[in-house]
Amino acid sequence: SLLDVLFSPAAIWELARSINEIGWYTIKGMTPTGAVLWTFWGIEAVAIVLGTAMFSISALGDEVFCERCGQWMSKIAGKLRLELPEDGAQLEKLAPDNLGPLEALATVSPDENPHMRLDAWECQACRDNFAVQVRTQAVVYDKKGKAEEKLEDVTPIWVINSSVFERLGELAHRPSRVRAEAPVE
Repeated sequence: SLLDVLFSPAAIWELARSINEIGWYTIKGMTPTGAVLWTFWGIEAVAIVLGTAMFSISALGDEVFCERCGQWMSKIAGKLRLELPEDGAQLEKLAPDNLGPLEALATVSPDENPHMRLDAWECQACRDNFAVQVRTQAVVYDKKGKAEEKLEDVTPIWVINSSVFERLGELAHRPSRVRAEAPVE
């Protein structure tokens, strides 16, 4: 029966071999068999596997899973917003256990353009696992004047410990730098 074939790798292999000998379909009078049919099947298999992998990666792109308790972490977007450093070399020193270069930067309001944004994740179940990602955020305008938010990753998503998460929380509660007003003429 069909179910026996579907659940038996050996039966599927035998079916594929027999189809390969006689062909499955005809295109413009030609029925692919042998190496040509195996090549077509290989291309189809690669397309299916790559398509599925790419979709999965894009769907889970900014989700973080807590291995300890088996739960997805909750995202806290824009937990901390900082000015862009004058020297980009500071950002190259960033590491999951060294977010110190961020401490020297002033906090800014969300309307500062551009700025750095820290997104954080916290496991709501165990409240003991955390993650962070540093991004630049800017508002850019298209030719029609429509505003669009542009995010660029500075770091990958890093799993961090509770003390680093707490330090980031302390930074987030510092007063924001006040933007200088343009002189009135």
